[in-house]
Amino acid sequence: MKIQLVVRQLAGFWLDEGAGTLEWCWVDRDGQPDGHCLTGSLTELGDWYGQLSDDDQELPVSLVVSGDLSGCFRKTLQDNQRKHWQQALPYLLEEQLASDIDALHLVSSPEEGLVAASAGWIRASTLSALIRVYREAGVELQRVLPESQFLQADEQQVSVWIEGASAYVAIPGNYGQWLDSTALELVVPSLLADDDEQDELAVEIESDEENPEQETVVAAGVQISYGPADQAAAQHLAELAGVPVDSQERAGETLLPVILPALATRMRNRKLLDLRTGAFKCTRRSSKRWRLWRPVAITAGVWLGLELLFNVGSGFYFQSRTEALKEENLDTYLELRPDDRRVVDVRHNLTRFLKEANSQNSNPAFLDILKTVSVVSASDAGEPVTPRSIDFNESNGRLSLDVRAESFESLNRYLDALKSAGLRAQMETGNQDGEGVAARLTVRSA
Repeated sequence: MKIQLVVRQLAGFWLDEGAGTLEWCWVDRDGQPDGHCLTGSLTELGDWYGQLSDDDQELPVSLVVSGDLSGCFRKTLQDNQRKHWQQALPYLLEEQLASDIDALHLVSSPEEGLVAASAGWIRASTLSALIRVYREAGVELQRVLPESQFLQADEQQVSVWIEGASAYVAIPGNYGQWLDSTALELVVPSLLADDDEQDELAVEIESDEENPEQETVVAAGVQISYGPADQAAAQHLAELAGVPVDSQERAGETLLPVILPALATRMRNRKLLDLRTGAFKCTRRSSKRWRLWRPVAITAGVWLGLELLFNVGSGFYFQSRTEALKEENLDTYLELRPDDRRVVDVRHNLTRFLKEANSQNSNPAFLDILKTVSVVSASDAGEPVTPRSIDFNESNGRLSLDVRAESFESLNRYLDALKSAGLRAQMETGNQDGEGVAARLTVRSA
């Protein structure tokens, strides 16, 4: 079952225009192509990718970058370098890269026991341009992989992979570099030297200044891998080598079938040098279905947020109104019962007060006097008299009535009417002013 789309970028790819040759295919977990491998330009890749199903577009896309844009090195670590090898590695590679280390983006992976470390490099500007041009073509890259990490030479041989007009050359136990046909004829013979005694190839690698000894890698010969169309170039290179040559013809013209198994092996061993790390790390892409439903989810989330905000605001508003009403109720209760200073629950106290008031029997004498006074006040004799306040003394049964009349004459007629109604009424005080007469009357039952 296919698990990813692998796109290999052949040498000579122009970043500014996105022009160059690409080959791509679906790959399963074992590194075997799932279907046919296709070849074309970046525009053709974008058109082909745009016609895929949503499920296929959910699978990751890995770009294998050719050696003319990126590369790999294997660096042996000394004892004093192993503790802080990640910090020391860029400076150890600076001389080999012959470039400003700050302009490069590096990734590294240690070997078992920290005997050595493998590092992949690419210019930061180049990596940014690669991500941009592929994104403009409609292809989002999840991984960007240096091609050199999949083409490591055998421990005993110089390895050469011929592909068209160029070839990849690696010294024993290390990574290599892409060369054109002209440079290939000059570089490969210079790497080889005859040894009459051992009949073997010795390749000397200079060590660091801290270790003046030289490490000699003994190679048994040269291994050449070529496609069906590169047989003549392989034979010519074998003649130039002058040492034992192991020539192997590949099934395909390109190196993609050679790279895919190595890619799967490195992924299983977690030794893959992926350039999309650090500042260039690929964000986890959401699924196609989620991207379709995301506007609905955002709208629902905004609506729920507004609803929650409204409910919280309403809660605070009604809470403040409750506190204000409690204060008003307390003030009203204290006006009714100013002597009650132990108020905890206004509603409870007021309910108890009303129950006690309802349970008390009303004084019948007061009701009789009040009824008679009301009848007299509603008659013709009581029309000129206006009651102002009333007070009843339950202990002696006396009703005090403050009134205002037009004159003493009308006030006397009112008193006579009360007496005629069967009450004992008399004037306690009376004063006349410009507006009439203000008087206090006392009324008792007969």
